[in-house]
Amino acid sequence: MGVIYITENLYNKANGILPWRYIGSDQYNDPSYFGSSVDLMADIKKLGVQNFTKKIIEDLGEISNSELRKIESERYLCPNNVRKDETYYNKTDRYAPGCVKGSTWKHKSPRSEEHRTKIVEHRTGSVKSEATRQLMREKKIGSKASEDTKKLMSSQRTGSKNPNSLRWTVTTPTGEVHCVLGLSNWAKINNYNYRDIYHSKRGWKAIKHGIGQGGPGKNKRDYTSGN
Repeated sequence: MGVIYITENLYNKANGILPWRYIGSDQYNDPSYFGSSVDLMADIKKLGVQNFTKKIIEDLGEISNSELRKIESERYLCPNNVRKDETYYNKTDRYAPGCVKGSTWKHKSPRSEEHRTKIVEHRTGSVKSEATRQLMREKKIGSKASEDTKKLMSSQRTGSKNPNSLRWTVTTPTGEVHCVLGLSNWAKINNYNYRDIYHSKRGWKAIKHGIGQGGPGKNKRDYTSGN
């Protein structure tokens, strides 16, 4: 039996404290259910249920949850401007499908950590590898990353496999010029002294293209434009 009801906080109402009322819908017409507002439930816990009343303002009989909430919004929430009226606990006058009894209703289900990560990647252009995602999942459930996961991540962070590696133009002491992606790994592979190259010492000359790790004192220029 679907009903529209109004809950009143008698203590707040008598003492001029806002908010003090809440309009809601209840498909099960449960007398012990006063509403899903977080603030309302906190006040009930603090003041005691004896300071609250619930009055049925419309009985809609057998009705679907979605239709019940639509009527709640169109006939009561919007006309009473509950979103802006500070006397109401209601934070919105939107219509949205309801939830099953015993669960907390929200307009949108909470996003998972992986979902939020994908949103950030999409907005910033930084795409994480599957190994990184696996490590995030393992950390979330409290387990340690496997050795295979660690090795895969390590290999994906080096040299050209790392999407965040910077490009460098490196001139050797003998005058050879190399275009390098990932200076540290390149120096390691070729058995060169990374610090000599990085600091342009002992005949080496290194120019970094782009902004990132590498030190504020290094020369920077756009690799793609050649400037």
